[in-house]
Amino acid sequence: MSLVVLSNQQSESELLGQESSIFKPYSFRNALSSTLTIPRNSQIALQSAKINLDGSVMIGGDSKVFYLYFGQGIKFNGSTHGNSWNTIDDMEQSTAVPIRINLFDGVSPTTKVNSNELGEAVEKALRESFTHPQFMNRVEVQPKLTATGDFQGYEFAFRAGILGNGGAAAYQLNNYIPPTGSALALLQWQKRYGGVANGWLYPANPDGTPAAGKFSLPILFGSTASVTFNVPPLANVGTTNLKAECEYDITEAVLGKVAGQPDIDPTTTVKWFCGLGRSSTGRQGDQVRQGARNNINPSYYRYNNGSDYLQWLKFFYDVGVFMTNENQGGGSGGGGYQYLAGDMNVGQCVCDTFDNAGNVRGGGARFMPKMKVYPYWNDPTSSFTAGGSAWGGAGTAEPNPLRPFNLFTDVLNDGGTVSRVMFRVNGETCKILIESTARTQYIICDYDDTNDAHQNLKPLSQDCWNLYPMMAMNNQRVTAAGSRQKSLTITRFSGANDNFRVPGNEWVNADGTLATHNGLPAGGWNDPSLPGGYRDWNAHLEQNSQGEAVQGLMGRPFINRGSLIYRDAGGGLVAAPNPVKYGNVTGNDPTDLVYNLQRPALILQDSNRYTPTPEASSAQILGFKNIPVQNTEIDQTATGSKVDWYMSSTSVPNFVSTKSIFVRLDNFTQESVNAFRGNISKIIAHLPRFVQEAPSGEGAMYLEPAERVYLDLNNSDVLRVNSFDVSLVYQDETYATSLQGSTIIVLHIRPKE
Repeated sequence: MSLVVLSNQQSESELLGQESSIFKPYSFRNALSSTLTIPRNSQIALQSAKINLDGSVMIGGDSKVFYLYFGQGIKFNGSTHGNSWNTIDDMEQSTAVPIRINLFDGVSPTTKVNSNELGEAVEKALRESFTHPQFMNRVEVQPKLTATGDFQGYEFAFRAGILGNGGAAAYQLNNYIPPTGSALALLQWQKRYGGVANGWLYPANPDGTPAAGKFSLPILFGSTASVTFNVPPLANVGTTNLKAECEYDITEAVLGKVAGQPDIDPTTTVKWFCGLGRSSTGRQGDQVRQGARNNINPSYYRYNNGSDYLQWLKFFYDVGVFMTNENQGGGSGGGGYQYLAGDMNVGQCVCDTFDNAGNVRGGGARFMPKMKVYPYWNDPTSSFTAGGSAWGGAGTAEPNPLRPFNLFTDVLNDGGTVSRVMFRVNGETCKILIESTARTQYIICDYDDTNDAHQNLKPLSQDCWNLYPMMAMNNQRVTAAGSRQKSLTITRFSGANDNFRVPGNEWVNADGTLATHNGLPAGGWNDPSLPGGYRDWNAHLEQNSQGEAVQGLMGRPFINRGSLIYRDAGGGLVAAPNPVKYGNVTGNDPTDLVYNLQRPALILQDSNRYTPTPEASSAQILGFKNIPVQNTEIDQTATGSKVDWYMSSTSVPNFVSTKSIFVRLDNFTQESVNAFRGNISKIIAHLPRFVQEAPSGEGAMYLEPAERVYLDLNNSDVLRVNSFDVSLVYQDETYATSLQGSTIIVLHIRPKE
């Protein structure tokens, strides 16, 4: 019998390997000064091994996946589990889905990183995937260290506060009207890829203040002219002093009618729309099949679905206010909702699965979202309900309308006419107001926790995190040439500009203007490949032909306006409370933000609460041992607003090698089978699966099999050996490059018993 001691270098304390490829810690050759004779019919086994980890961990595909969830917490077996954030029963009540995070996406199946590199990779992956406007580029992952500098894991910070322009005040919002080059024609799919829409004017104010952006119709158009914008999305906060809002001046669009005058003359007024909508960058197959090739809509939307649609409103939007200049019946054949000329309507694109009798609607499009009129005159928060404060002039008895406010025939309480429409966002809630020429503001609708579910607009769920201004006009029936020149004007847009200023990848310049490429705004959602380009959750799935996942979220009971939670046994509307509550947001109270009930969470192992989360398996490498779901906590010391969340590793990450290490003797006659690769191999031993105990993740390890496994050398004659070629490899037989410094392998050779 014989022991053979092999090593790649002389000094065990030297951690730097030699440069020659034959002296690497994972691949080396020891040459003998004289020939070693091995008797015939001998066997060989690994006696022991000493290796040095270089402070890195080899991460295989089985540890590269985790999920991010931002919403209200799911109860644990029906209980809040001691966490007041867990407020809903299951995912069907949630307005969000877990977002899959792939570490080192697009690289080799096995990735070698140290603790710092892993933290940087996690931060990068979260920033690329968490495209909520409040958190865009504001997720931070830092090493968690003791006072003496020992590595203890990671600290995660999710910062939702937007700093003001120039940093004058925390959480200040900026008002940048979309610049000229960002206006994209909504109905011409070619224009979505860089063309500028006709009729969009952005005059520069001489005093340097943000100018109003005017969208006009200079000529008679045969179809609806509309624009959306490739700008940073609307911010998503709402406090007393900080109003994330989009404001439109509609005065000229309804010009030609005098409030209180009953005559209706469509030849001098236009159809118009203003609102907010998500991005959509694909030419969709459903629209092509319908012959409506010029419509840029998500794949899961058909403009003519449902009984409320209007022929001139073919584009998808999330929420909007609009008016038609003629009496029209909605739906095909005009048998749906009846639109009256001059009515101020509120619309939302939602699923509406069940009819009033509680039956599933027929047709293949029954689960697709559709345009639905929101009856704000039944909303208790509205100024336009029966007896509401908006109706009637001075000394006029308040009417009992139960109908929309008519811009042609009705009079506001202050005697003025409607001049502006405002959309104000707070978390997942949207408040819509109008302002009169006398500067009085009236509420069209607002979220109220005490309202029945059907008395609130749809939540701005994960599919509409990123919202952009949209405007449209149609002057097809305007016969008087002097009346064709109508316009809509953006007077305020609180974009999340600060969050899109990233050195080296700017979309927004330091002064708030948009970076350009060939004279047009660069990147953004319109072209993710350019500087500052990004894809939000909805657009990412659309561009990967997974629009059904977005449709699935929109069809959840709380979001689905036709859900049975809104219906009684006879199909009528019921006084059903909202299954998801946001607290008191009607007053925009900064101490009671929506975000107090919506928080980020990491899903680190496949969960039966947060679904679907297949392949999630990053708990150990991120320092959350035996914790499948890690919630964040609000920073109670934050000033200005409680909008920052934190979490940190609960245990020191055990850098468990997710790729086992094997010893291979390359120049001998033994044989083994690597069934994983499907071939004959030279592997002689499997090193025990190891845990690196040193907090730094590096150091020496001494390994000895509990029982030696001998392999036949298959030598019927004596072997004369003058070198040993040793490799340490992973199961795919690539080199174990996580090793450094000195490697010592001891082999035991014996005659076959």
